[in-house]
Amino acid sequence: MNSNKNLYAKLIPVMLCFFAMGFVDLVGIASNYVKADLDLTDSQANIFPSLVFFWFLIFSVPTGILMNKIGRKKTVLLSLIVTFASLLLPIFGDGYTLMLISFSLLGIGNALMQTSLNPLLSNIIAGEKLASTLTFGQFVKAIASFLAPYIAMWGAMQAIPTFGLGWRVLFPVYMVIAVFAIVLLGLTPIEEEKPDKASGFRACFSLLGKPFILLSFIGIMCHVGIDVGTNTTAPKILMERLDMTLAEAGFATSLYFIFRTVGCFLGAFILQKASAKSFFALSVVFMLLAMVGLFIFHSETIIYICIAMIGFGNSNVFSIIFSQALFAMPEKKNEVSGLMIMGLFGGTVFPLAMGVAGDAMGQSGAVAGGPATWNVTPTQELNFQIVNNRNGGDADTYLHGLPTDVEATKVPLISTINWNSYYLDKAIQLRYAASWGQQAKGRNIMYLTAGNVYEKGPWIAYMDFMYSRQGIDNKGIISALPRIDLENPQTAQHTEYFTTIANVDYRFHPNWNAYLKGIYESGKIYKANGIFEKGTYRRTWCGQVCVEYYPMRNSELLIFLHYQYKRNKLLKPARNLDAIDPNTQRISLGLVYSIPVF
Repeated sequence: MNSNKNLYAKLIPVMLCFFAMGFVDLVGIASNYVKADLDLTDSQANIFPSLVFFWFLIFSVPTGILMNKIGRKKTVLLSLIVTFASLLLPIFGDGYTLMLISFSLLGIGNALMQTSLNPLLSNIIAGEKLASTLTFGQFVKAIASFLAPYIAMWGAMQAIPTFGLGWRVLFPVYMVIAVFAIVLLGLTPIEEEKPDKASGFRACFSLLGKPFILLSFIGIMCHVGIDVGTNTTAPKILMERLDMTLAEAGFATSLYFIFRTVGCFLGAFILQKASAKSFFALSVVFMLLAMVGLFIFHSETIIYICIAMIGFGNSNVFSIIFSQALFAMPEKKNEVSGLMIMGLFGGTVFPLAMGVAGDAMGQSGAVAGGPATWNVTPTQELNFQIVNNRNGGDADTYLHGLPTDVEATKVPLISTINWNSYYLDKAIQLRYAASWGQQAKGRNIMYLTAGNVYEKGPWIAYMDFMYSRQGIDNKGIISALPRIDLENPQTAQHTEYFTTIANVDYRFHPNWNAYLKGIYESGKIYKANGIFEKGTYRRTWCGQVCVEYYPMRNSELLIFLHYQYKRNKLLKPARNLDAIDPNTQRISLGLVYSIPVF
């Protein structure tokens, strides 16, 4: 019993320090208020969160070295004093320079605290319980993060209780708590093991040569980048898409931290039962799906759901990565802690990039990213990518240009998730993909594809299914059908295509190949627009037979004989437009020679 009391007596001040650690997340909502007060651009406003996390790059590793000299508890106390100073300054004003200094001190204090507080906890809790306790610490930290927007909104909307400070009342409230944490931790005895042998910068950074430590470092960079980027950008998405005020949109930041808080609380129990690896993978999938949703949808409800999913998914990532990194090298806890916290520098990179993207193409650009690949197993692969949806202008993309009643967008992006898998020693290859993107304002496109391949010996067979639903006719087939308005042609809108392709290749001789291919495609309008009424316009059947001859093995020279039959059936909506799409037959005899350039 006494032992438990002793444990709790030590845990309470440490958990209060975790609460103080959450003060750094006030930078998200505070930067939005500073932006409004000083009339800043997205790029200028996002300097504030970036500046906070810039100091993690500078101070994290030196803090790891400092802990070896003065101990972890004294380092935590030093961090609280610096944090106190950062929270004191905004009481005297909100000028640009003053806020830059305040956020810099907040970043320095938090760099010291995050580097020293997590390993200090290992002096109280050891073994497998460390991960779940770290997660609970993140839960306590998330409470402070969650409260920040509400305290700021209270200050902004209630003049009397804030003594004229407005939203800046957030700073003195948290400053008082910081003073309390300094006193309580200072009075709490915590035994620390003898400081590790003094180490220098080279010894610290050499640990990045360990693959697991390096991957953990990168993982924490991504974690904090998503964390800061979401709580900064989420209100802007609501303001841009739904014309909300800043005070109204501030709930998005709170919602993010509500679900991050819930995720941390549940994670403290889940991690005692479930595999850290499995829980980590599930968290990443949650965030990927939510980011796609934020990019695509304009519904208030769906945006809130996506923000909540990112908060829940990101809640336990830090604890899992950090604890596993400490377990990997227990004899180098201080140095590993310094390196991991240096990874919080991702909070500088991400907001700056998102600010530039937000200024260039709106907040949809801020949530867009590049390709990502997750090798689930050696034969299972998940890919995710967001790219530009076109190569040229609208006039080049669509048969008759952009419809007159549709407004163009700066950069129409498209996101794709595809699953690649292999079976029977890669004889069977499956590739399933889903894509969703923007074509213009209020016009989106969706692709669903399923590719199934069998390849073994001389045989190659595949069957592909493709479905597309287009706000603007990207294929141009239906747009090309009308003959009743040739002087003022229109690009069709709200089109739908379904295509099936079946093919069998047989390499019956090293020099000879033959294939048989069948294609079926239908095209329809699912919502009437302009001259195009709702309904199915065209069904097409196509058959191909080809024999190919390679004079030399592995040669770039190919001689072929090809026959194709194509039958089109135009239905009533197409006939009403005097459409013409004749059946065709073709026999081709030719050769192909490829010139290798590299």
